[in-house]
Amino acid sequence: MDQTPHSSWAKHLIRAAIDYFTERHARACIVVDNTILEDGVLSTLGRAEDTDFIICVAPGFTTRLEFGPEELIIAVRFDACHHLMEIPYHAIRYVIAANAGGALTDGQINLISVPPVVYNPNVRPRRRKTDMENPAIPDQKLMDALAAQPLQAELQLVQRFK
Repeated sequence: MDQTPHSSWAKHLIRAAIDYFTERHARACIVVDNTILEDGVLSTLGRAEDTDFIICVAPGFTTRLEFGPEELIIAVRFDACHHLMEIPYHAIRYVIAANAGGALTDGQINLISVPPVVYNPNVRPRRRKTDMENPAIPDQKLMDALAAQPLQAELQLVQRFK
């Protein structure tokens, strides 16, 4: 009998949305609410009045993209640092196609909203991992070949409604 823990439905929605944009050669990104994530690196890179942060997860911008039962684990490179992030699904607000030009173009959707995540009652609450528990950052050669995350201004989505 399979005893693997059930993952949140948000895992499947987010994975499908990233695959949808990647298959259409769009730059797939996730919009993260940093008030939930409380990531210090994102806090220093973002504007003080803005709590949302856009992270590009398109091929070439991440070396690690794993969908766990309760969180998304990615390894990204910012200008000066490599950063391994563990993002709970309830901290992800949208999956967007950053270079698509609008909310709706040519009948294809370029912004997929992630509804509030409700975890199963039997799922243990998420706990913060210490630095010792975090898996090692991927090989330095892989990280050097990785493109740095685009500036937030480059990834902003301008909504156009007809």
